[in-house]
Amino acid sequence: MAQSNTPVPLPMNLSHSMLHNPTFIQHTQIIDQRLYIRGGERPGYARLLENVATAALHDSVHVVDPPKCHPNTRVAIMQCITDWTLGMNQKWSGKPILWLKGAAGAGKSAIARSVAERCSREGSLLGSFFFGAADSTRNHVEKLVATLSCQISLVLPEFRATVATLIDDDPLIFGRSIRTQFSTLIVRPLSAVLAKRSTTSSTMPCLIIIDGLDECSAVHSQ
Repeated sequence: MAQSNTPVPLPMNLSHSMLHNPTFIQHTQIIDQRLYIRGGERPGYARLLENVATAALHDSVHVVDPPKCHPNTRVAIMQCITDWTLGMNQKWSGKPILWLKGAAGAGKSAIARSVAERCSREGSLLGSFFFGAADSTRNHVEKLVATLSCQISLVLPEFRATVATLIDDDPLIFGRSIRTQFSTLIVRPLSAVLAKRSTTSSTMPCLIIIDGLDECSAVHSQ
């Protein structure tokens, strides 16, 4: 029986190991405990998933009959937004933010959701967040950044590893300010991805849609 002071070995990668006579030979490095896989995911990425508001996605299964534009309606405005996303709209060229405004009931959310679906199909959508005043999971900003970051990690696999490491390095990130979360979970990993990409590579998805700011319960967060 092992004594109580027997050290517990670290988990090891056995993919390139063998037994030679009674001696165990390990050809790969011991896995850092911080990178230990839990349920198929790194701890940092698993924590990101725990802070996602799935009801805020443009195609969420939790939203019954979400507002969308009827076929062949709002064609001009949706085309303008799509052209702006791709840098093809001369009037709005170089503008990083597009604000869609109008009276209540004018169809802003319907346009935003329809654009999100179209851009998702065409590969230009990085992420979206649809606030909802009556839904406690998406009527505040606490899960905004994590939800966007998770979607980006699905579109850009190289982003995923970087953001997981940043969460491992700062386990308290989801309790920090929105500004700090945005810098850590979106700007820094996205900058790292862009720095590694060749200038001659194909255009990267660049559109992020945030809809319904007035449905965020805290005015200061709006």
